[in-house]
Amino acid sequence: MEKKLEKQGFELLTDNNEKNSFISYRYSRFVSLIKLIFLATASALVLLIVAWSFSSPSDEKITISLSNSKPIKNISEGLTNGRFIGKDDNDQTYIITADYAEPINGNPREIALQILQADLTLDDGTWITLKAPGGILKRSRNELLLGDSVYIYADNRFEVFTNLVKIDLSKSIITSDNQINMQSPYGNLVANSFNFDNNKNNLYFSNVKLIFNAKQLP
Repeated sequence: MEKKLEKQGFELLTDNNEKNSFISYRYSRFVSLIKLIFLATASALVLLIVAWSFSSPSDEKITISLSNSKPIKNISEGLTNGRFIGKDDNDQTYIITADYAEPINGNPREIALQILQADLTLDDGTWITLKAPGGILKRSRNELLLGDSVYIYADNRFEVFTNLVKIDLSKSIITSDNQINMQSPYGNLVANSFNFDNNKNNLYFSNVKLIFNAKQLP
């Protein structure tokens, strides 16, 4: 009788060990699968950011219409269709056009702009265009401040929608501490802020949310 109970005990212990081994095996497979998913997601994210940052410029260049605008060196009163032309520290040209420009409190170094467009040449020869209903050109600091409803377009076909943008015209640095929505063929990116540095050829984002377009991923 004792031997029979002992045998049953061994069988029960063996069954439990087999069940535990099976559960452990399934858990290990689950953990491995989760790791693989995270690795694949991270790899796709890296590929997307790399492709986004270093997309080949398109053959379609931005056309800048200057036919109706007037070049401005000094401004003492309001005028329509104004055009400001300058160069950054790397000798790249930037052009700012506005439907209406007027000195703030008579100061020719600070100019209020309405319905404006700023076109910045990058080191690789491509352009970034920024459009906004209003802005302020601070000529003493070589800065351009854009208000609400800012639209940004680049030659490599990405689009950005945001508010309150600051442009360092000397260093070709574009920053915004407001939420941005960035669109490209690879998908959409939403972030709480961004910083574009032409000198480093980098785009920096904070608190990023990505929506992939799987058909366009490399």
